Amino acid sequence: MTVSGKQPFEVILEMLRMMVDRKASDLFISVGFPPAMKVDGQVTPISEHVFNELETKAFARALMSDKQLASFEATKECNFAIAPAGIGRFRASAYFDQNGAGLVLRTINTKIPTLDELGLPPILKDVAMSARGLVMDLSLNVRAFLSQRLVPCESGKGRVAAFEIMLDSPLIKDMIFKGEVHQIKDLMTRSVELGMQTFDKALFDLYQARIISYESALRFADSANDLRLHIKLEPGGRKPERSGDASDLQVM
Repeated sequence: MTVSGKQPFEVILEMLRMMVDRKASDLFISVGFPPAMKVDGQVTPISEHVFNELETKAFARALMSDKQLASFEATKECNFAIAPAGIGRFRASAYFDQNGAGLVLRTINTKIPTLDELGLPPILKDVAMSARGLVMDLSLNVRAFLSQRLVPCESGKGRVAAFEIMLDSPLIKDMIFKGEVHQIKDLMTRSVELGMQTFDKALFDLYQARIISYESALRFADSANDLRLHIKLEPGGRKPERSGDASDLQVM
């Protein structure tokens, strides 16, 4: 079977090259739908051609070894990795559903990005090099608690992470021990010099750096009203590019 005069393996390679060029994380191939890729969290078709069952099965089989193909036919699923020369590495998941064979390919990044390339706060370099402790949960034994929210970039291209960082200061430990968890956020706001950061502070900095929009900053904030006031009162800071008072803007 061919697709537009090309063999299935050739078509797959073309789509994988497109994945790399567009920095897509996933490629989806399924019966009754055109091929689609996920880029920056958004799934978008890359062709108007709708695949039929013969085509999707041919794609899955074209990537498998004889052993993998036998397992796929027997169990109706198969997970494996491929590394086409000059393209990259990908994790493949082939499956059968009620419509027929399907295939999902995910990019495997071979280069581990640095903390600077990830845009992580500098304090995490010290936390990561700590000899003891965990960076994972809210307890008396943690070194730090880190969480993130992915916020759309103002440019419309991609998303950026807003980080909240809580470190194991004596006051934080005391609050956890006493069960005064509700006071931790306020303490973090007053502990910026220690390297702590709330989501709202991260969003404020991203907005001031013109990385995210005013609307996105408020939408992802824990307290939109507090963040709105912070932006409004910041001396010499960036203000919403709208007429009227910033406090008039509504947050949904």
